Amino acid sequence: MDRCSWSREVGRKVLGRSARGTLYQLSLLGGESAKNQPIKWAASPHAVWVFCSTSLPTVMTEDGHHRLETTLLPLRADGDLPGVLESDFALYAQTCHGVREPGNDAPAFAARFGYAALPDDTLDNAPLTAPADILGR
Repeated sequence: MDRCSWSREVGRKVLGRSARGTLYQLSLLGGESAKNQPIKWAASPHAVWVFCSTSLPTVMTEDGHHRLETTLLPLRADGDLPGVLESDFALYAQTCHGVREPGNDAPAFAARFGYAALPDDTLDNAPLTAPADILGR
């Protein structure tokens, strides 16, 4: 049986700004549904951090052990986005640009909003341990 994941924003605040962008903390309520069934929402929201930056577009979550998981979105006008990043891309597009359904045309999105190619090792040399660490990059 096919299952779908859902999320609903229930809170948002700016945690900081730098020359590269703005860091948001979102409170998202997650849900799940089977095909043609109502959504079963989680009992409480979880935190997600989004760094809105044309030079360092990033979505961060915590794993089950309170370790930060960081996804640097490779948004560029000359390349496609891997399918595994579609949900992070949708959350990023909504949070940073108010685009509710960006579709799967990441190159057009990148060109429209001025994103440039990123070096592959942008965050590899010094991994983030807390969301606010990104403000110093």
